[in-house]
Amino acid sequence: MSAWNKPLMKPVPQPIPKYSFQPNAKPFTPSHLLPAEYGMRGIVNVLKSAGNSDGLAALSIGYELSNLGLNLKISGHELYKDYGGPFSDRISRTQDIECQVPEEYRTNAHLRKRLPPIKLTDMSEDLLFYIFYNCTEEAYQTMVAHELYVRDWRFHKIKRVWLMKFVPKLLDPSTDLGKENYYMFDTSQWKKIKVEMPVEFHELEPRPPAPKCTTIPVIPPPSPKKDS
Repeated sequence: MSAWNKPLMKPVPQPIPKYSFQPNAKPFTPSHLLPAEYGMRGIVNVLKSAGNSDGLAALSIGYELSNLGLNLKISGHELYKDYGGPFSDRISRTQDIECQVPEEYRTNAHLRKRLPPIKLTDMSEDLLFYIFYNCTEEAYQTMVAHELYVRDWRFHKIKRVWLMKFVPKLLDPSTDLGKENYYMFDTSQWKKIKVEMPVEFHELEPRPPAPKCTTIPVIPPPSPKKDS
């Protein structure tokens, strides 16, 4: 007798019994659990509690991707190249993005000693703002902020924007500036726009520390890694 023709060694299981629904029966729920804790009632309780706890809201509901600085409107854009991560409030800087630079473009090591130093006083405001917003937490940002202050720009600590009066004049800390007309540098449009707003002296960032030098040093690029 072949193996597939042998009789079954175990008895054939009986059909699954049918249980009748009893409307007056009480469901078994442990005393330490809420009724239907893992059902729709449990979800409602979690959503109510999530409003009082940011951590619980993040674990139960999650994050809205558009609030993390991700641009989801560009089709075909790879987010991982410039996404700073969920714990960073800004995107990755240009120098932090990994990319392969051809050797033909590594001319800084050959030309940096022949070029004159870059002076902040010769830079346009557009270039100063570019350095300020792209070289965050670096010495360049402080140097540029001081140069903008010299050019009568003031940084608003609450609105996080640069302002300049139409007719710059000496600011008196003992008096409020009132509602006046200002130039505001709008980063979304990348240009100066005219605004009318009340500004108090204590809302402005004080004068940044003067840099030790007014030139930007030229840093040599890192040497390419050799494959071991």
